[in-house]
Amino acid sequence: MTIRSILLLVSALNILPSDAASQLVLGQTPPGDEPELFHPEIFKDGTHSAPAFTPDGTEMYWSRYYTPQGRRSRTQHIFHSQFSDGQWSAPELASFSGTYSDGGPFLTKDGIRLFFYSNRPYEPGGEPLDEYGPSDIWYVDKTDDGWGEPQRLPFNTGQHEGMASVADDGTIFFQSNRSGTRGIFDTYFSELIEGAYAEPKNLDPGINCPGINFSPFIAPDQSFLIIAYNHNAPDNGLHITFKKPDGGWTRPVNMGEKINVTSAQRFPGLSPDGKYFFFTRGGAGSGLYWVEAGVIEDLKRVAFNR
Repeated sequence: MTIRSILLLVSALNILPSDAASQLVLGQTPPGDEPELFHPEIFKDGTHSAPAFTPDGTEMYWSRYYTPQGRRSRTQHIFHSQFSDGQWSAPELASFSGTYSDGGPFLTKDGIRLFFYSNRPYEPGGEPLDEYGPSDIWYVDKTDDGWGEPQRLPFNTGQHEGMASVADDGTIFFQSNRSGTRGIFDTYFSELIEGAYAEPKNLDPGINCPGINFSPFIAPDQSFLIIAYNHNAPDNGLHITFKKPDGGWTRPVNMGEKINVTSAQRFPGLSPDGKYFFFTRGGAGSGLYWVEAGVIEDLKRVAFNR
């Protein structure tokens, strides 16, 4: 472990109660500035999303492709695990998932609303959407009895909307191929105004590449945005852009060779305390990885000094 990672860990232990600190290293020795596999006994390959953690770090939700009889499928389900007695429980299907294709879970900062995308029908008993075509963004709210009934967001278009990421003020970023998209998929955002989502806007054209822009992750304070690019090898992979003082965005920066080893890095995310950065990697060495989030500050200096 590097000196930097030791200092980060000591800082977490000093700030948080001892039980929370042990949970925020999430049952595993935390990484340094080199990405390491996160619980490979759970996340066995590159067919998972990154986990969405509850604020106290004791529960996580993620999606995994369902592969019937060894055949690759586009169908996903959302799974759940709890951290107890120093280990994660065996994965179980989330109470609202398992019938339709559900993916990309994201938990709000208070842990009481979970967003996901799905091909489920608009009305109970209806026909689901084609698993190889469109999807919509849905959410479920936590109740005293568990998760409530899934609700469909009103700005869905019947095209593809997915991979919701929500800032602390409620602004939601997502990928879509709706009308007006410049590439194959673009990143859009919708502000939450007086409890209702505004009409989504296409992100700055300097951010959306001509090809596939997917798996957006917005910082809780909207200070940075990470997007997976798939358009111009060898510059595929995760890129990061930072909010400028004037409200615009810096030119996206490739997150570097430590992160982008193959052409298939995606599903970026953060630990509940913001100290660790998560992402998935396909191809050689596939799996779920985590690394000190200090890499983001390093890239911020690059973005503002070029």
